[in-house]
Amino acid sequence: MRRMKNLRGVLVPIVIPMFEDGTLDLEGNRRLAEAFLRLPSCSGLFALGATSEFMHLPFEDRKALIEVFGAVDRGGKVIMINSGGLPLEQVIELTRLVVAVGLDGVAVVVPPDVPTEVEAVEEYFHRIGAVGAPFAVYWSPVVSEHRPSLALVDGLMKMKSFVGLKDSSRDMVTFTDICTCHGREISAFQGVEMLHLASLAVGSVGVVGGGLNLYPRLLAEITEAFSRRDLDKARSLQRRVNESWAYIAQGKGFRSLCKHFWKDRGVIRGTFCREGANLAPAAEQMEQLRRIAAL
Repeated sequence: MRRMKNLRGVLVPIVIPMFEDGTLDLEGNRRLAEAFLRLPSCSGLFALGATSEFMHLPFEDRKALIEVFGAVDRGGKVIMINSGGLPLEQVIELTRLVVAVGLDGVAVVVPPDVPTEVEAVEEYFHRIGAVGAPFAVYWSPVVSEHRPSLALVDGLMKMKSFVGLKDSSRDMVTFTDICTCHGREISAFQGVEMLHLASLAVGSVGVVGGGLNLYPRLLAEITEAFSRRDLDKARSLQRRVNESWAYIAQGKGFRSLCKHFWKDRGVIRGTFCREGANLAPAAEQMEQLRRIAAL
């Protein structure tokens, strides 16, 4: 079976601390990664995805961050890196770097310039898969026109290095079809935390969502309650997740709020965001973030 043993559970799509001049808070990034990986509720990290503002991270910044993640003591937990969204030659170089620093694999978002036909997307992934790193498909509606496709997954199953997918499309019909057909062999992650409970019912192995930067334990507890068949508890926790996300997502400033929370805890210094609002939370907002946080 191709499925990676540790590619499951709650993967935090880690925010990237940055200073106001746009430079990376590399030390803060290392400390934040280590803080998450120490949490029992966190199964690993999903780095350089949309929550990490990858669309606004230059190639050299991405390389520097991969080096930082590669030096972190994972303690047996997984770190997957999105190496996609760039010209193919750079994607391949980043994928090779992921292998060189000893990280677990890559999740690749298909850039807009790749045609949406299944054959074209398959060929794109064959070029990346040739590097030899375990790879997952990353569907993110904020990046391109590409959407989940059972036909694509059927084709990628021919590649032994294809190990999973992260689907943020909200298309539960296609997600269900993929889990039903291939869920025993690959790791299917729901990329919308508000759909975590529903996705567990069709075979999802885990969840990746921006709010996990504040409350990974809530998602882990949903999984535990579902496995015990305590659906009342699972539903109650899912409602709490949905309400928490509604609070931090208003005004498109959730990244900023998450960064300010971790600065308040003394873990990072850089709270600047290249995407979304840059907020200066008032005292009552910080108190609300502390109440929402479940680590």
